[in-house]
Amino acid sequence: MTPFADILASLNTQQREAVETIYGPVLVIAGPGSGKTQILGARIANILKETDYLPSNILCLTFTDNAARNMRDRLARMIGPDAYRVAIHTFHSFGNEILARYRYLFREYSDSGTIDIVTASRILDEILAPLAWNDPYKPGMRAGETIQDILGRIGDLKKGGITPTLYRMILEMNRRTIDGLAPILQSHFEQIDALGQKKDEKLQKIAIFKNITNIVQQLSENESIGGYDSLLHTIQLGLDEAWLEYDDEPSTKFLTAWKNSWTDKNYQGDRIWKESEKLKKQLSLANIYEIYQSRLESEGLVDFSDMILRAIELVERDPMIQANLAEQYQFILIDEFQDTNEAQMRLVNSILSVDSENPNIFAVGDDDQSIYKFQGANVKNIRDFHDRYTDTRLIILGTNYRSTSEIIESSRAVIVSQQSDISTIFPGTSKDFQSNSGQGEGVHQYRYNTELHELSAIISDIEIKIASGIQPQDIAVIVKKNKSLETLAKGLLGIGIPVSMSKSESIWEDEIIMLITNILKYLNSLCTNQELKEVLVDILTHPCWNISRLTLWQVSRDIYHSRKAENKSWIEQLSSHETPEIRDLGYFLKELSNMSEYSRLEDLIDAITGASSLILPDEHDEDSRSNPLQISMLGGEKRDFVSPIYTHFFGQLSNSNSTISEQYQLKARSLANIAKLTNEIRNYKKQKPLLMLRDAIELISMIEKYDIRIETSHLIGNEQAAVNLITVHKAKGLEWDNVYVPFLTKREYKLGKISGATLPKNLPLEADKDDDADIERLVYTGYTRARHTLNVSYSVMSMDERVNEPLPCIGSEMNEWVEQADITPMSLADNLENASQSLWSLPYDTQEEAFLQDRVDKQFIMSATALQNFLDISSGGPTHFVANNILRFPGAKNIAGCYGSAMHTALEIFFTDYKTNNSYKKEILYTEFEKSLRKEGFEKPIEDTWLAKGRENLEALYSELVGKPYGELTLEKDFRTEGGGVWLGDIQLTGKIDRIERLADDTLIITDYKTGGGFDSFDGKGADYARVKQWKYRLQLAFYAILFELSPRYRAFPRRQFELFFIEKNHDEDRFHRVTEYIHEGEIERTKSLIRAVTECIRTLRFPDVSKYPATIEGIRQFEEDLLNGQI
Repeated sequence: MTPFADILASLNTQQREAVETIYGPVLVIAGPGSGKTQILGARIANILKETDYLPSNILCLTFTDNAARNMRDRLARMIGPDAYRVAIHTFHSFGNEILARYRYLFREYSDSGTIDIVTASRILDEILAPLAWNDPYKPGMRAGETIQDILGRIGDLKKGGITPTLYRMILEMNRRTIDGLAPILQSHFEQIDALGQKKDEKLQKIAIFKNITNIVQQLSENESIGGYDSLLHTIQLGLDEAWLEYDDEPSTKFLTAWKNSWTDKNYQGDRIWKESEKLKKQLSLANIYEIYQSRLESEGLVDFSDMILRAIELVERDPMIQANLAEQYQFILIDEFQDTNEAQMRLVNSILSVDSENPNIFAVGDDDQSIYKFQGANVKNIRDFHDRYTDTRLIILGTNYRSTSEIIESSRAVIVSQQSDISTIFPGTSKDFQSNSGQGEGVHQYRYNTELHELSAIISDIEIKIASGIQPQDIAVIVKKNKSLETLAKGLLGIGIPVSMSKSESIWEDEIIMLITNILKYLNSLCTNQELKEVLVDILTHPCWNISRLTLWQVSRDIYHSRKAENKSWIEQLSSHETPEIRDLGYFLKELSNMSEYSRLEDLIDAITGASSLILPDEHDEDSRSNPLQISMLGGEKRDFVSPIYTHFFGQLSNSNSTISEQYQLKARSLANIAKLTNEIRNYKKQKPLLMLRDAIELISMIEKYDIRIETSHLIGNEQAAVNLITVHKAKGLEWDNVYVPFLTKREYKLGKISGATLPKNLPLEADKDDDADIERLVYTGYTRARHTLNVSYSVMSMDERVNEPLPCIGSEMNEWVEQADITPMSLADNLENASQSLWSLPYDTQEEAFLQDRVDKQFIMSATALQNFLDISSGGPTHFVANNILRFPGAKNIAGCYGSAMHTALEIFFTDYKTNNSYKKEILYTEFEKSLRKEGFEKPIEDTWLAKGRENLEALYSELVGKPYGELTLEKDFRTEGGGVWLGDIQLTGKIDRIERLADDTLIITDYKTGGGFDSFDGKGADYARVKQWKYRLQLAFYAILFELSPRYRAFPRRQFELFFIEKNHDEDRFHRVTEYIHEGEIERTKSLIRAVTECIRTLRFPDVSKYPATIEGIRQFEEDLLNGQI
């Protein structure tokens, strides 16, 4: 028998039906382990055996290069060389094949290169730069999120097959709909909102809502554009769904739910459509999308989605091309059909014969394994297949050749709530999976008290299995997030168990890349005479220089004092320092700076890393270029200086044995990342044959501005001889004898929304938050990777001591979960405890304590900022306090901070002039603001954006300031200069107040200016960041209240009103925010106690480890309470 005949004879009834049903549309639902890959190959072989068609008449589409390669190899074993004539493609490679085949016909489809993330960011940066400062997509402080959001939304549109022109047409139709329905919504809800909660009033509300529904239904004609519903029809569907929740009771909950979903109120109190609020941002995106595509075409670039979208455009615009492709591809097979998106299906449909209602299309997939929604996958394509091809033959492969019956039963139990089950699409069908392997060892379900115990139990059980003879490669641990695997890998490696884990990360997270880029940035700052002191601090603290922490502190102190006396730069201070290591490093950096002006970037990086040596200059002759071979070190000694970076990172490579260890792999990865860094710069500057320092700086600036991740993937361990640690998305399609699926909690599996739902409601293309059905499919996919044994588990308490909730899909079997006794996780705990610590978080030795004590005793005065820094554990807490308030390391200039300072300066001088001349001069605000901001020396595009923002804001602020008399004003009051100071017992307090106004009745109004987003009250609401911000501002006002209470000058004025004045206008609400507070006695006394407790910690050098607290407002509050109660 032939290989194909053998395979055909081995197929079961359903598999054989799938192979032998050659003609017409066929949809195969293939559960896990049901032989899906086998029947795809067998079907192709059978088509060639039973028909006269050629291999080139068959098109097979899948999702990954690896899947395509495996399919071709399997087919080659069945039919031989003809397998290499079958068109087996990924969707993207097929789109590219179409473009390549027909590009000679169209100039715009000439040779194109694939765009990378850096180039995409560069193009978008150039598009966004000229936008008005208040454009929704003008990059602000979170520029990286802006770029990622735009690329994400453009990607969504492309996956949906929507071109810039089509998107603009859809938005214009939506605008007309919104304009037409706005008065209807407003008038009807004015009536609804005026009614109360009595029964007859509720009935009136329902009747009015019914009238809205009737009007929309009369207007809606189920029109569509580009295959998508109109907004009007989408609103109608939303209303219809709302009425399904109405149960004839006088309850308006269904009405309220619809109102909250579809409408909002503007700052004037009018009821508006939420879609109208988003339209400005959508139109801005349409403009950016159009320009972006134009730029890609002009630069000869495409992205992956373009390969499909451009192929669709090409086929749909030219009937000849469509006819040629339809004639060639008589049979189309699609693998993993549940993971297709709109654009991929549109491409397939575009090449089907136009005169065939029942084409030869074969799709195989499993709706229960649709886990790629975040990539645009849409399980509704299974429903659309049925609707489009009315004569579809459905085949369900019900025999599982992989797992035992217990594993199948448990996996099916987690998806019982699925609403998109195939039976709802094909009535009368059901998926009943049976095991071909029979009974097994069963499924073990464990519940643990903590995640630490859960991890320890898994490690212990894996150790027992391997000791019993099970091979490591036959074991897998499957989780949702890669972060969970890293902790597990530490524990396994710690007891000598090899692991295999694929990890993707940005090269900018590699320690050596961070060090190299910091040095490059610092060298450039020397070349431009704008020394980046804060970057130099980061360089000095790296352990490769072998400089002790105490020495660094002493250097910082010496530089701080000598700069005042001698006005020397940091690099000059280093080069003349008495410590040899510091002095050598100073010379090294100066020589690198000289070298960077004439050397190739590759040579410069070699010198930085120590791959080549560098001759340092004599201290009395710093012209290193005059005679580079005759340059001497101190005392005339001639020697090379070799950077210690290479030895520090790669010194042990030559001693590695023949087996590649994890340590060797990490070193090899870093070497590869250095090469990748250079390649990325070269790709970014393709037109330049010679790369220089400035080219690297240009790229690094772009990377930092937009937080670009340049991904690199690496494999830890050897997957052929190690325990496999893998995420559920990467595990799909794989199988192992023994599988663990731990951490089955909401915290592990829940995903937030990927974006702010920028696209219109009638374009449901954005990946939404995972719902219960999505999570069930993820768990199901994880369970079904197991052949023989399956261990599943969750823990009641997380690592950070927060309560975990088990996933709802495992709740039906909660009584079957075994409560596991705590296992003392000593080895794992030790591994975690010994994880690398920051240089600044290590315990202080005697000399370091003496140094810190001297700084505290001589320099420290308590301020509101110091108190905030110590208590704010969301920003590092005590560690952050030591670096910024005791050691005073320099920090980078921040444009938002400089903008705020310029606004403060403008207001100070404006009110100073008012005090003198009793007049309001607008030009002072403008002039002083611009003068203050320009002196900071930011790049012109950044400076221009913030100047424009400031001018517009000052125009509005001026109207807010003028037209009212002010009392006696004191500006920029500095309590440090108050006679005798302000003291809380033996603790000196200080602070600087923006404006103090004394009214005629001796009431003091103490005003602090704030830039950034404002609020009206300390209500403790909002996201974590907003709540921490409110806490900081409230603490600041309480601290000010203490200053005024204890001040010799102001204690005589007991009536004090504290005000936060947010000096940036809220344009959505057309107003400025103010918060006015009278700080009560209880809060003042509590803050005094906090000041005493924190000061005691500082004076005794007790800087507590706050890692056990969550970095939230709740964690801050608990830290405060522990300090007050003496529990720290």
